[in-house]
Amino acid sequence: MWRGKGTTDSLTLLELVETIVRLGLGDQFESFVTRALERVSSLKESRENASLHEVALGFRLLRLHGCEVSQVHNADVFKSFLDTQGNFAENLSFDVKGVLSLYEAAHAAYEGENILDEAKSFATKHLREVAEDSSTSLAKYINHSLFGEIFNPWDINALENLPQYMKLCFLALYSTVNEMAYETLKEHGVDIIQYLTKAVNLCKAFLQEAKWLYEKETPTFEQSLKNGWLLISGCVILVHAYFLASTNITKEALDCLEKYHDILRWSSIIFRLCNDLATYHAELERGELANSISLYMNEKGESEEGACKYLRGIIDETWKKMIKERNNGGSALPKAFIDMAINLARVCHCIYQYGDGHGAPNSRSRKQIPSLIVEPVRLEKQHSF
Repeated sequence: MWRGKGTTDSLTLLELVETIVRLGLGDQFESFVTRALERVSSLKESRENASLHEVALGFRLLRLHGCEVSQVHNADVFKSFLDTQGNFAENLSFDVKGVLSLYEAAHAAYEGENILDEAKSFATKHLREVAEDSSTSLAKYINHSLFGEIFNPWDINALENLPQYMKLCFLALYSTVNEMAYETLKEHGVDIIQYLTKAVNLCKAFLQEAKWLYEKETPTFEQSLKNGWLLISGCVILVHAYFLASTNITKEALDCLEKYHDILRWSSIIFRLCNDLATYHAELERGELANSISLYMNEKGESEEGACKYLRGIIDETWKKMIKERNNGGSALPKAFIDMAINLARVCHCIYQYGDGHGAPNSRSRKQIPSLIVEPVRLEKQHSF
């Protein structure tokens, strides 16, 4: 079903499409990608010899690109990999590449596709075994993928599914979040667990960036910024700040936090872009190419100066939105919290004013904190004229 007369034709085409998408060139080659996937979906020949990797990759690409061709993108294509008991055949576990593709394909499931739920459980189990028995870069990638899922159920029993070295990390996080939720419930009568555990989105953002790096995929500028404002941790900081500082927790404010109100997004975008402007050259030297500046330069054919100017323009426009939001009033978020978000953005300008004041502070950066917080403000002697 996936390939024609030549046994590698369809797989080669699928992997080419996957490479194009990972390089961030999907928009430029949109018509080619569409034609290629239509060609794959139209092939009727037998797929008896198709590998698990080929079927899973084909299913995921066709499903995610909206190719509504039932014979091809239906989850039943995985039935040929089941044993006589209706379970995924154990000998598939030796095909690590195929199981990894199956794991990724399972995340494109529709409601009611039980075979993909089983696929996810099967793949998770065997990938975890590979990760524990190997120290290769592939094992590290698998570990990062699996660790991100542990936060979703927020269940202490899930601890047993983690490798030993990860248990302490998860237990510390679990205990800290639950303690904060307990204190808030005791003082305000509000259960905030679901809001604190939204920090899982930060973990997912880190995982997405790691996946781009590992797979040598180049995101678009928009994809990077969409992931980056979560990755910078501003939203996690502000959500926790709201609960620590608020004396009156309201349902309306909680709804704003749940949906990442614009004030959280805007502050985080400024945080993200200030960081990118300050760390660009150091990241370039380390071979990290997912910085907003390099992505914009490559995507638009701009110079470094032009890209930096564009990012500063976004920062300026975002500041205008934040100030207007604060002054207009009418927000369910208290003004004190909006000021926190604004102050977080101001702090970012300070930290990254003379370079990476957080990751690689220079002498000028080191003097900033004492001058702002410790040293007294000197009053210049007034002269009479």
